[in-house]
Amino acid sequence: MENHGKYNELIYTHSGDSLFINLFVAFALNWKEKGLQIKQETAFPYEEKTKLIITKGTSLLSLLVRYPGWVADGVLRISVNDKPIAITSHPSSYIVIKRQWEKGDVVEVTLPMHNKVEHLPNVPSYIAILHGPILLNARTGTEDLKGLMADDSRWGHIASGEKLPLDKAPILIEDNLATLANDLVPVPDQPLHYRFKSVKMVNPADITLQPFYTLHNARYMIYWMALSNDQYTSYLDSIAKEEKEKIALEKCTLDCKSSAKSGLKE
Repeated sequence: MENHGKYNELIYTHSGDSLFINLFVAFALNWKEKGLQIKQETAFPYEEKTKLIITKGTSLLSLLVRYPGWVADGVLRISVNDKPIAITSHPSSYIVIKRQWEKGDVVEVTLPMHNKVEHLPNVPSYIAILHGPILLNARTGTEDLKGLMADDSRWGHIASGEKLPLDKAPILIEDNLATLANDLVPVPDQPLHYRFKSVKMVNPADITLQPFYTLHNARYMIYWMALSNDQYTSYLDSIAKEEKEKIALEKCTLDCKSSAKSGLKE
């Protein structure tokens, strides 16, 4: 979560005569040592492209444009002054463009995004769903949001609203998880919003996936249990028992704390 405060430091980096374009953010660079100014124009992630414009200066240097891992191999496109350049690099690398840069030069980068499923490390039954680098989540309700806003009390940073039983949460059922991302369809007139088309779901709910950063003041789901048809029946039986025991223990613990506080007051 703390990474977001570092973005401005890493949009551009440099080493010698090489300038790295690491992030696709509308931002202006003033490279004083080179007498060069560059402006990046983009509405990313609401558009799958960015534009780099040399607004001042001239310099011979290598421009290294990141080929992000969330763009499929062979689909990234770059043009310099409307002329396409050949790309031999692959995702999770950089494309090197070395030339004498002049004021008015324009580099356009096309970054096609796609939906994908990522498994949680060491917890293979749980997945996250992303569109490009954008984490998608679902709003699940606005009830029992006590403790949503942190305060300066001890443990005040932890939401203290009612916990809901895990076995009642929606569970995705799919024998071939690799195809799950293909089941998402865009919601008309709502950019970066998606709905499941036909995936089977235990504890079905009316779910719309949206970027995590756009959701506020609500319960939400980011991590989804995804099981095969053979797995989910036995899992539900076991998790229901565990959740019942967990909630009973929590209720007992809270009652004991309340009793202890009452005793101290007396």
